Amino acid sequence: MPKKPIIISIATQKGGVGKTTTVVNLAHALTLKPCYKKVLVIDMDPQANASSILGQVHPEEQIKGVSTLFDDAQKYAVNCIVPSKYKNIGLMPSKLDLFASVNRLAPSNPAAFMCLDKKLDSATLSAYDFILIDCPPNIGGPCVANALTVSDYYITPIESSSIFSLNGLEQFMDAVSAMRGYTDHNQEMLGVLMTMYDSRLSICKTMLEALQQSYGTRLFESKIINSTDINKAHGLNKTVIDAFTRTKSAKCYREFAVEVMQRCHLVSEEMQALIANGSPFDEDEGVNNG
Repeated sequence: MPKKPIIISIATQKGGVGKTTTVVNLAHALTLKPCYKKVLVIDMDPQANASSILGQVHPEEQIKGVSTLFDDAQKYAVNCIVPSKYKNIGLMPSKLDLFASVNRLAPSNPAAFMCLDKKLDSATLSAYDFILIDCPPNIGGPCVANALTVSDYYITPIESSSIFSLNGLEQFMDAVSAMRGYTDHNQEMLGVLMTMYDSRLSICKTMLEALQQSYGTRLFESKIINSTDINKAHGLNKTVIDAFTRTKSAKCYREFAVEVMQRCHLVSEEMQALIANGSPFDEDEGVNNG
């Protein structure tokens, strides 16, 4: 039996919380020391921001991707993957025409939830250790439904400086639970990730306490700090790990990748030794450009 990758959707109903940033930097970090994994990123967001950062060409110049997968009954995932600009990361890109493609899925039809699941062929599944899916901020849409239906886990980023972010989190989890009847996957929450975190702000401390009380161990210990480096990296269409390798922002995502590995029970003896020594990676390590 071919190996099966761990499939994780990064999803939330709220925009502007660092969802795409989490996807691209987690993917990049998972390919580096001490993780050394092969990752496929599926960009299910028609805004195509993950495709802009990871792709070798502009999203609108991509000749295949998620839209091809949905529009062509003969195409499977293996036919719709393009090389990214980083080694060991494959990309199934998105672009604006995905809006039209998903509208043709008739989201009121439960079978529309299973389109991506039917298209993930064995060649694709055997080629990667992780599949990360970037979802649009839309609970009920077919893009999110397709992503969550195939996922083993989901990660929900939450803005650390907005108390209103808490309001929609339970609603989102309820929506995920409602989809479980359409798939064999359990769609477990791998964790809640605090983004834009600033320990100097009282609101961030309040949010941390509230999340610890409500979610306990499901809250990632890793936190993504609020930093202009991340926005600057976006402007360069690069991951922050690539653009600003030695910064605290890059280190946050490297540490987060290690924690994801731990939660997925994939920590090797080498990784355990590195963690025990307090240095799971070297900050000046190369960024693995493709």
